Order: sequence, then C-alpha cells, then structure tokens
Amino acid sequence: MMSFSSDLGRFLIHRQTIHWGNEVVSVLLRFPQSKRVSLSDSCEFCRKPVYVTLAVVICLASLKSGLLINNVVAQASGLPRTNSIAGKTNVEPVVWRFGKTGADSKSNGFYLLQFSPNGRFLAARNRDNVVQIQDLNLRQELCQIDGHESRILGLEFSPDSKFFVTAAPGVGEKTKVWETETGTLVLTLPTDARTAHFNDSGDELVLLGDKQIKYFEWPGGKELSSKTWVTGSEQPVALSRDGQLVASYRSINNSLYQCQLTDIKTGTQILLDGPDGPAFYPKTMLISPNKQLVAANFIRQNYVGLWDLRDPSEMKYQLAGHDKDIQSIAFSADHRFLVSTSWDKTSIIWDLLTREAIHRIEGHSESVTAGAFSPVGLSLATGASGRTDSSVILWDLSKFLFPSAPETVTAESFEESWRQLGSALAEQGLNAVNDLRYSSEVIKPLLKDRIGLLEHTVSHQVLQTWVDALDDPSFTVREQATENLLRARGLADALLHQTLRETDRSEVRYRITRILKTPITRPEINLAELRRLHRVVFLLELINDQAARDLLRLIASQHPHVDISQDAAAALNRMERNQ
Repeated sequence: MMSFSSDLGRFLIHRQTIHWGNEVVSVLLRFPQSKRVSLSDSCEFCRKPVYVTLAVVICLASLKSGLLINNVVAQASGLPRTNSIAGKTNVEPVVWRFGKTGADSKSNGFYLLQFSPNGRFLAARNRDNVVQIQDLNLRQELCQIDGHESRILGLEFSPDSKFFVTAAPGVGEKTKVWETETGTLVLTLPTDARTAHFNDSGDELVLLGDKQIKYFEWPGGKELSSKTWVTGSEQPVALSRDGQLVASYRSINNSLYQCQLTDIKTGTQILLDGPDGPAFYPKTMLISPNKQLVAANFIRQNYVGLWDLRDPSEMKYQLAGHDKDIQSIAFSADHRFLVSTSWDKTSIIWDLLTREAIHRIEGHSESVTAGAFSPVGLSLATGASGRTDSSVILWDLSKFLFPSAPETVTAESFEESWRQLGSALAEQGLNAVNDLRYSSEVIKPLLKDRIGLLEHTVSHQVLQTWVDALDDPSFTVREQATENLLRARGLADALLHQTLRETDRSEVRYRITRILKTPITRPEINLAELRRLHRVVFLLELINDQAARDLLRLIASQHPHVDISQDAAAALNRMERNQ
C-alpha cells in the first residue's frame, strides 16, 4: 500500500492482481485515506463487502467476473472529455450542427437517427414524429415526412440509399417507403411493425411485428411470406440484419423482465439473464451486425448490458460510465464500437474489444437522446432534446479514436507497434492502428509476413463454383464441395445465406443447412493475438487500397479462427459496397 497527494486530496493506492478470463489483470484501486472499508459497505451488484473507490462502490468478486472492470477504469482514472460546444475549448471534432438551440428549442428534439448506407444522408425523427432527411454533403435539409400517428420506431434506408422505410406499431398503422431526396411516398404496406429494413440484396422488405415477421417484395410490395416467431407474451424489440434472430422481453413481475433471443428458423430461445437473473425493463435492445453481441440499456439505469452470444448464459459485461439514465445505444457498422447517450448530457464511445470507454463527448446542453455511427468513413451523429437544445451534431469520430498525431513506423520500429496492436488497453491499440495506417507502404509486407498466410486466396467465383457443385450428380463432388465450404466458412457465410434464401434446389438447401448448423470450432488463441488480428482487419479497412483488400481476402479465406475470418469478410463486403 502506498499513498500520494493530488488536487483531489490524499488517497491510498492498492494494486490488486486478479484473474480475468485467461489473463491476469493488474488493477489500481484508489480510495481516500479518510474512507475506511466498512462491513456496512456492500457491492451494489452482489451485496458483498467492498472497497470504496473515488466514485463507485465495487467488490473484487464483481471485478473477477469482468462486470465492473471498465467502470473502475472510467471512474477512477477519468475519461477524456470534449467540451466542443458548451465549453468552447475544442470545436475541431464538430463537423456540422442542425436543429434548434436556446429559447427556440421548444423541447422538440431528436430521438432516432439513421445514416444511409452511402453515408450521404441522415434521417432524424423528432419528438413530433416528423422525419427530416439531411444531405450531409450539401449541409441542408432535403425534405420532411409526417405519415404516422404512432411513434416511428423503425427507420432504415435501402442499400442504394435512394429510399427509406418508416414503421410504427399500432392498430391502423401501415409501413411506408419514401423517396430519399424528395420525401415522395412510393409504397404503403398494409401492416404495422416495430422495425423494418431492406435485405442486403435490396429486393425484399422485412417487417417485425408483435407476433410475426413478414416479407414483402421490393419494389412491387407483394407479400412473399410470413413467419410466426412467438405465441406467448414476449414483446419484440430488435431483429438481426439477416432476419434470423429476434430480441424480445417478457414481464416477470412489476420490476423484473426476462430478455431473450428467438431463432425464427428453429424456434430456439436463448435466455439473456442479468448478473442475478432477470433484468430491469429494457428500453433498447440491439443485435450487433456480426450477431456476436446483444446490447441493452434499461429503465432508470446508467449502464449498458452486453451479452456475448458465443456464451450467452448471462450478461458478461456492464459498461458503466454515465452519471444518469442512458437514453439510447448504437453499434458501429463494423461492430467495433458502441455509443451510449444519456440524461447527463453526454455521450460515451466504447471500444468493444476491451469494453473500455474511449471518450466522453460533451457538446449538448440537454439530454442526449439519440446516437448513430455512419457506415462510411468515421462520423458520429448525436441528437438532443430539451428546452435549450433540440439539435443534432455531426462529429468527426477520428478525433475521438485517434486524438494523437500519428508517429512514423519504420521496419525497425514495427515490432513495438505490432506488440501494441494486441494491447488490452484501447488507447494503446488504437494509437498503434493510427501509426500503422499512415505508414502503410512500409508495413503491408510486414503484416502479411506476421499473419503468416499463404499466397493463394478463394475468390467469389470459386465459392460460387463450390455452391453450384452441391447438387452435382457425383456424390464425391458434392461431398468435396461441402468440405471446401466448411473450411471457407468465414468467407462463404454471406453467399451461403443468400443462396439458401433464393434457391429451390433441395440438395443445395439440405447441404447449406448442414453447413450452417455445423458447430463453429474456434482454435485456442491468445487473447492478445485475437485483439491484434481484429485490429489488423480494422487497419486494413481504413487503408482501403488494393493491397489491403488482397490481404483481407487472404485472412477471410484462410485464417483458422472463424471470428477473424468473418471479420475480414465483413470488412471486404463493406469496402466493396462503398466503392
């Protein structure tokens, strides 16, 4: 035990080494000398005796479970802050602001934000249930639509960004599709929905209702099929992008709710418990784009709950850093980051590799009620609602992820950057990504050598050939194609799902279903190496040249760990869509 003095007074420092997953983590616990640990102090999660830190009550049992480790980092060490508007100290991250502030605000703020796939448009639904479409290139409003009596919960753009769909639940409500640049109503579907989106190929609309999921042809509007996903009292909240999983909840009693996931093909339900069983009422539930995480924020709670669907038995992490209730949460398109917005007038960006808070943004003078990441480039939008601030701010996300100027990486200094890519600290890992990003010509051959993959890749044409061979007259050819697709699962996943939706060939459907149902085996890999490889994929997506795409294809087609290969395949898909 040692002590030191600071502007905050005199504190005791205790370094506690704990086991966290497969790693040993050294945690600094700080508390005032005047505050002694008392048996009357108890952990707010497990009610056991505690240590008292500067701003949060914790116990080592909670630390060992990983539930509060990032809360300790956030509360004891402090988060970087950006007083971009209110404090007038740093306006550089602010790209644009629209809406009203001051006396004209009238509490008509924004509660739902959605970027278009090409990153050019931003849809913003305000308290009056009006959707505004903003052109981010021209920095001007294009149109407004007001077509629903019930509150709009679903707001999504088509893959080509030319149209957007709005959905609202309630008797008499309909789902509507509008032209983006003019706001012209082009299609009305005779059903209400809690959420709606276009499929990835852009030829279907998928609507999630209270009991059914319905599929409609786009642009014709013909109903193609429907599936009953539940017969009980569950309330739907979210639908995965591929339409496979529904996130929902049901009431246990007046204060506790059971969160769960339903696989609509098999009917299997996965219970999503909190640390002590059922959780509080979930205001929002989201399924990450890669279907590995579910995030939720809860009524009158200031943390985000995270479940890892590779082991969904209980809530794995709680991201706690806000002083008041969380209002909204959103995943980034690459599932690497999450933003939470709060009544405390701030937004926090979280790194999902480390579950650390990267930055607390202070730019609104009222509650921050919505947030969204752009799928193109590094942009973030936050919306507020209150008497003095009903505006949306567009932020330069790179200023929060990479606040330091990049340092040149040479062949000689590459070793240190490679080590930092695997760091358990988000700041170190992101700094390494930024340094390597601006030294790409030097480091790309070094990256290929370190990853250690062969030169040959599996192209889309080869994958399609294997899929076509699944109903070859020769049994041996069919079996070999099946084995090839199993080995290339990370790269082939999207094509397999698309083929399963579109084909009526029974043998192909049987074999693809068999492939997708085969349990994914993940080879043992050091956690630092896993973080390093995910950050390499992030780095290559940022570089986004032909050499980077070639290396991503190598990783997607050959890396033995499916999380890495699927991450690389998803990055390639995003890069190809945005070319």
